[in-house]
This record gives sequence, C-alpha cells and structure tokens, in this order.
Amino acid sequence: MLLINRFKYITNKYHLKNGMHVDMNLINKIVIIEKIDIEDLQVLLQINNTIMKKLKTGKQRYTKLNFNHYKGIKAKKFVNKGNITYEEFVTLKILLDVKDYTLIRMLGISVYSYKKMKFEGRIVKVKDIKIKHIVDLIKVDLKYQFEKYCTIEEVKEICQNRKITIDDFAKYYSDNPKHYKFNSILINNSEKGFWIGSDTKIPRDFTDANQLELNSGLKKVANKVSSMIGSQSFKEDLVNDTYCELVEKCGVIVRNFSFNSKILFNILMAKAKYMMINIYRKKYKQHDISYDSFEDINLDCLDFLKDEHYNPQLLFL
Repeated sequence: MLLINRFKYITNKYHLKNGMHVDMNLINKIVIIEKIDIEDLQVLLQINNTIMKKLKTGKQRYTKLNFNHYKGIKAKKFVNKGNITYEEFVTLKILLDVKDYTLIRMLGISVYSYKKMKFEGRIVKVKDIKIKHIVDLIKVDLKYQFEKYCTIEEVKEICQNRKITIDDFAKYYSDNPKHYKFNSILINNSEKGFWIGSDTKIPRDFTDANQLELNSGLKKVANKVSSMIGSQSFKEDLVNDTYCELVEKCGVIVRNFSFNSKILFNILMAKAKYMMINIYRKKYKQHDISYDSFEDINLDCLDFLKDEHYNPQLLFL
C-alpha cells in the first residue's frame, strides 16, 4: 500500500526544521494549500493544544518547532506496567530530575488524571508517548488517502515500516484505552480491516435494515438514563435526539464492526448512553447532576470487557 508520509512531505515542502519559529500565518497557509485539518497539522508539527490556542487568540505570536517532543521516557518500567501511583511519580521525578509538568507529558498523563492521582490517590494509566505519536502520524497518513478499508495485512506492513507492532497500533489507535480490546477484536476477526474513510455517517442501508432494533435499544437506554436523572419527561425526545446523533457520528463503528452484530450493537448502545446524557445536560437539564455519577457510563453495555481474562474468541462461538 502506497502511503504518503505527510510529516516528511510537509516539513520538506515548507522547509520546516527543528527549532524553527512558525506562526498562524504559516499554519493557515499549510492548512489551505494541503487541505489538511488544523488538528492533524498540530499532530504533524507536534504543537500542543495550549500553544495552538494561544496562537489562534494572538496571545502568542509564534512557537518553536520541537520535533523531539515525543522522545518518551528513559525509565520504561512504568510504561511497561501501564500505570503509576503518586508515590511512584514523585520517586521517578526525583530520579529523572524533571518538573511535574515535564513528567506528566513524558508519561502521557492528562492534568485531570494527575490531580486525581495526587489529591485522591488514584492509580493512573501511562502511555508510551513515542509509540502513541507514531500511531497518530499513521492515522493522519491514512485519513488523507481515500475512502476505503485498510486490510489487516496493509496495517501490518505500515506498522513494520514504522517499527511498531500491530498490537501497538491496536493499543494506541484510539485515545480511550478501553477501545484497545475492540481494536484487537477487529484485527483478529475482520476480513475487511479498518475503515479509513472520512465518512462518519451510518450507511442508510444499515439504518433501514435495523430500524426496529436501534429504536428498541435506544428506548432501553432512555429508561436507564431517565432513572438516573430522576425524570421520565424527556424520554421520547432523548430517544429521537440520540438516534439522529448516532446516525451522524457512528458510521465508522458500523463499518468496522459489521462482521459481528452483537459487538456492534453493544458499542452503539454504549455510545448512545454517553450521547444521551450529554444531550440531556445541554438541552433538557433542569437540575444539577454529579459528573462522577456517570464516570463509567460507557461500560454498562460492555460488561464482557470488565473481565481481565476476557477472550474475544468467545463471542464468535
């Protein structure tokens, strides 16, 4: 599969080098000429959201390119383990002689997770930011190819060329770590492979064929959400609104998991519950609800993922 390395293509074309200053004028120019989303250009140029926001608002005139931003961490112990406690974080910070915010970045921890770890004693997940960035670069390259399925063999070849494993690809393809097992299921069982097109809308033939099952599932989700919010008043509206949002945003899920209807509908209804609560908050909310009450809302339809010894093959018996 011929895959354009957009990082090399753009940096070479616009003579972008490590340590060079770039401003919004250049960024906007590249976005327009290359027809690339600014978020994807951020990934290629390794500019974080905070800096980009300052550039957009004029609070910062330019930023210095740092293509070594994702070097990762020297001590791989915690990356391999997959999580870290605050006590371990402090010990590692002293060992590496770095600031808190530097170690946060090196471990791929969000500020929100860091605060939970520090003040609430949470054990937080860590990432190999170097591999995560390589996967993000692959995703950008794939996105601007053309609308098609990328076969598993093609994915393996791409990963081999970028010196990562197919398991690395599955692990870091989605920002949500819970999607790792789903990506593994897809890799191990899908004959078509990954959908890499930009079309996010559910295909019409799928909604036509599964109208009754979708409506039935959404009504069940609405019953749960109505119980959680303590009101039945908005149930019908929530079903209708969520159906529309599901159709508009979940096409990639349908295309990727059409090989197994059980997994597909579980994922769709888990997404629907998350969407429904957000719709309620934005459109119908009349009293406060604690966010923590919904921390694990996306797991309710996915109980089979809670078992650490879960075997994806059991779903196909």
